[in-house]
Parts: sequence; C-alpha cells; structure tokens
Amino acid sequence: MYAPRDLLPTCHMTLLLRSGLDRSTLPRGSRMARRNEPAKQRETGAAMIEFGLLALPLLLMSLLIIEAAHWQLVRQLAYVALLDGARAGATQHGRPSAIEQAFAHAFLPRFIHAGSNARETQRRNWERIQQRTDMPAWKIEVLQPDEAAFRIHAQPGLRIPGVTGRLVINNDFQAEQHARTPATHPDIFEANTLHVRLTYLHEPLTPLVRTLLRRIAGPTDNCARQAWSHGLLAMRLALRVEMHSHPVAWQETPPARHDKVIHGTWTCMDE
Repeated sequence: MYAPRDLLPTCHMTLLLRSGLDRSTLPRGSRMARRNEPAKQRETGAAMIEFGLLALPLLLMSLLIIEAAHWQLVRQLAYVALLDGARAGATQHGRPSAIEQAFAHAFLPRFIHAGSNARETQRRNWERIQQRTDMPAWKIEVLQPDEAAFRIHAQPGLRIPGVTGRLVINNDFQAEQHARTPATHPDIFEANTLHVRLTYLHEPLTPLVRTLLRRIAGPTDNCARQAWSHGLLAMRLALRVEMHSHPVAWQETPPARHDKVIHGTWTCMDE
C-alpha cells in the first residue's frame, strides 16, 4: 500500500531527523524548519543577554588587573628611585638638591616611551599633576637625622667645603663617640642614618578607575583621600640607609615647604 503523495515529504524529513541529521540542514521552506526557527531565535536572544551580563564584570576585572600591574610597576620604580636618591644623599652630606636630582634621574624609565624627550615629558607630567591637584607630584621627607640629633651630636668646628653656618655631625669613629655618650636618644648611630619617606601621586591608566576614586573620596585633610578626589592614588614608601659622609643640618626656618625634598614631616595641607 502506498502513502499519499502529500505525506511523502513529511515522512522523508522524519526519517532524516531520526537518522541524526541536524535540523539546520533542512530546507528552509519545509514545515519542520519553519517550526524550529522561533526556538533558535529565542536561544540566540538568551545567549546575547547572558553575554551582556558576563561581559561587564569580566571587563571590570580585566581593567582592575591591568591597573594593579601598572601600580606595582610604578611602585617598584619609585622605590628604586628613592633608593638612588637616598644613596646620593648619604654620600653628599644629606644635601636636598642631590637627593632630588638622583630621584628624578632614576625615575626617567617611567617616561621612556618619549625617547630622547623623556626628561621634558617627565617635567610636564609632574607640572600637570601639580596644577590639577594643587599638590606636588612627589615629595621626599628627610625624617632622620632630625633637629634633636643635631642638637645632641653636632660637633663644633667640623667644617665641610662649601658649607658655612650649619651644624655638622661627625660620621667618623662612631663607636668611640657612642662610648662617650651611650644613653643619648637618638644615639650617634641613628644620627648617622638617613631616613627618607616618599609620597608619590600615581595616575591610573583608565578613566573608569579615576572616576571611581573621585566617587569614594570625601572632604578630608588626609593626603590619600585628597589625591582620590582628583582621580589619583598616593603611594608612600620609606627606607633607611647608612650615611657615608658627615650629616649637615639643611633644615630651613621657616621650612621650605615648596621644595621637593624637605627636612621634617609634611602633609598635603602644608602646600
């Protein structure tokens, strides 16, 4: 017995589906293909919604990873530059200008993309940050030797070429000096240790992170939050190195707060 002719295409498609053939290979005009099209459209729409829900968190996470890597790179470079500045100060009587020049020179790799104009790019970048925030792009505080160290351990008559009218601590024979005045604080060893602290304003790469920082910053006299209000991150690093020259009291009265390197503590409200 033969099937009617109008049922033959349907029977043929049913056999194809049972044999494992993909429905997408069916003729577009067939009844089964038309029945399957709405379901495929719904699946495509659901996939796009799922992708949209996942894409934003993944994008944000990727940006945060990039920013964290950039932060760590700049932080490491800032520490190396601070170490170079401290070494220059340790061998040149703690002179602020020597610390400043050594730090700026060691930080040049941060602007190596500018090639031969790296130094000029560095200067413009730091000036732009200062104009935008009314805060210095970086500041180094010399915390030790302090005024108490010079008051206790300064040696009268000790002269340094090119230096007049300033107190000087003797860097030689420290063990013998300590034996004569063992109970002083700070002692002679602390007085011959250069303790410096750096505050550096770091600019994130992406506008999104800078906007988030502005959102979370509130009215405060805290330097970190004041930097956040301008879309910047304030990193602080400190280290100690042994002096290899006679420390000189470079403290100014009143303190020269607008200098890049100062003796004593500093807050962003001092500017």
